[in-house]
Amino acid sequence: MNAKKTIATVLGLAVAATLAACSSSPDPEPPSSPTATVEPTTEPAADPTTPAPTEPATPEVVIPTEPGDIVPADQIDAAREAGVAVYVSPTGDGSGIVVDPDAELPEELIAEVETVEGIPTDAGHLAEQLGSLDDILTAHNEAGTKVIAIAAMANVTSSSAEIIGYNAVGTEATGMFQATGDTKAEALAAAEAYAAANPGTTIVDLTD
Repeated sequence: MNAKKTIATVLGLAVAATLAACSSSPDPEPPSSPTATVEPTTEPAADPTTPAPTEPATPEVVIPTEPGDIVPADQIDAAREAGVAVYVSPTGDGSGIVVDPDAELPEELIAEVETVEGIPTDAGHLAEQLGSLDDILTAHNEAGTKVIAIAAMANVTSSSAEIIGYNAVGTEATGMFQATGDTKAEALAAAEAYAAANPGTTIVDLTD
């Protein structure tokens, strides 16, 4: 009986030792999960030393103002609004030339007036002459220049013309000056008297 108690006691101790060993062992650590790296989503701040882009400045339009200067067609209205006298030829390309209303016309503008033939040869020629002269004098009205043209008056048919006198006709700046004479000398003398009293007036004889 003592032997059985001893064996039982040894087995009990062995079981107790085993249980004690199991209870004292450390718990296993849970497996670690990988950690995701989050990249920043904000854009890097702008370099404060870099200037912001700017729109190119619009070049200032310079309006020609000196007599003889050429004025592009798209600047004529602006030039006139600024007080610049501009002559635009009725037969030109639409551009103009700066003129001095208080001075006689430059040679190139006198030459244009002289393209009108002042002595008609028939009814068709007279109508053409009057139309061309009216266009040129109207352009000078718009420029404010003082011009007086001398032309012949005639009785005309479809094939002939009889000269009956001479006429001097001016622009608006001359007060629409007009004088007639039986001879060219009479009409010219009246125009010259006006020009003497009004400096800057240009007389153009279309009959030469």
